[in-house]
Amino acid sequence: MKKTGIVIIGGGAAGLAAGLEACCGPFETLLLEKNNICGKKLLLTGGGRCNFSHAGTTRELVSAFHGQGKFLFSALSQFDSTHYIDFLSRAGVPVKLESDGRYFPRSDKAVAVRDAFLRALNKAGCQPLYNCNVNRISRLSEQNKFAITAQTSQTSETFIADAVILATGAPCYPETGSDGWGLRMAASLGLNVNPSTPALTRIPLKERWPKTLSGVTLSDCELSIKLKDSSKIIETERGELLFTHTGLSGPTALNLSRWCQDDSILVLNSLPKFNSESLFDHLKQASKSSPRSTIGSQLQLDLPFSLVKNLLELAECNPKLQVGQISHVQLRKIARIFTNISLTPLSLGLTDRGMTCRGGIALTDVKSNTMMAKQIPGLFLAGDLLDLDGKTGGYNLQAAYGTGRLAGRSAVEYVASLNT
Repeated sequence: MKKTGIVIIGGGAAGLAAGLEACCGPFETLLLEKNNICGKKLLLTGGGRCNFSHAGTTRELVSAFHGQGKFLFSALSQFDSTHYIDFLSRAGVPVKLESDGRYFPRSDKAVAVRDAFLRALNKAGCQPLYNCNVNRISRLSEQNKFAITAQTSQTSETFIADAVILATGAPCYPETGSDGWGLRMAASLGLNVNPSTPALTRIPLKERWPKTLSGVTLSDCELSIKLKDSSKIIETERGELLFTHTGLSGPTALNLSRWCQDDSILVLNSLPKFNSESLFDHLKQASKSSPRSTIGSQLQLDLPFSLVKNLLELAECNPKLQVGQISHVQLRKIARIFTNISLTPLSLGLTDRGMTCRGGIALTDVKSNTMMAKQIPGLFLAGDLLDLDGKTGGYNLQAAYGTGRLAGRSAVEYVASLNT
């Protein structure tokens, strides 16, 4: 049995960030990692390049979290993208800002970010305990402490701690060790846990025609989602869309995936500069001013011809047909298909298909200014365990950094209060 001040469970993005604060305090801190390395999931982010944050003010960062972001205001006010960049710069990792607002290490290597955390922890005298699989967390209420039972490669060990930071991640990419254990443990301790569903994932489609366009990219489109029997749009994303062999990917699809359910319908506007009526007017005008031009050339605009051909086939129209030969009824049908075509998403499957998850520990159970569980003094939560999921673009890693550092700092302050 080993007594310590703070135990951090999970050596991912949030756990490493928590360690930066906790290990610099006056109390002994242990970081327990079930894998043989830290940051397995971190190394996969951004296609291995690690899109660690996004440019913007705190309010702009918060707004990327679908109405849940106000919970993050305290964490990101203290630990925003500027703070993250400063930490990496001081750790010898120069960064770059891409035109879409995403931050990456200049080397385009996620390992550079992960190793910056490890060097900082090592400098603070904190060496993660690897291959340490935590089985149980028990609250020793009469002692105001926690008992953490873990299985190492050699033996079973129990740690007695004044504070615990739980940062084991959402149940996605289970091959990295992020299998949802932390959520099950949080529930066993009495916290409310909302069901997890995939987020930031590809959307498979029922329709066959989009799959024939696999590899085709729309640089600018508008994708919306609604329920089958409703005209009310739930959410709309505008930007890049990628057709795949199963359906849709790219930023617009990834960001909308969190809203998909069994009775959802997607609505694609491939020409977002138009709506159905304005595109119809454009085509009517073309039929008068350029009657011998083909309907295909009139619609190609910024679109790949393969998409134009597919959509015109759905409208039962030959792309080589002269626009002046097409009736207004047919032009209206074409305008509707190009700006308002419905697509049917299939089940997103298990949570391990998403880059992150919707759901997790209910935010109402956590103090946003400290990351401590309201009903369990000394238990702190950070990262993807929380019911927070942001858009693609580095927002989720920034949230992991902010909540992790705030949890670490708050844990030090909490343990200090026990000793006064």
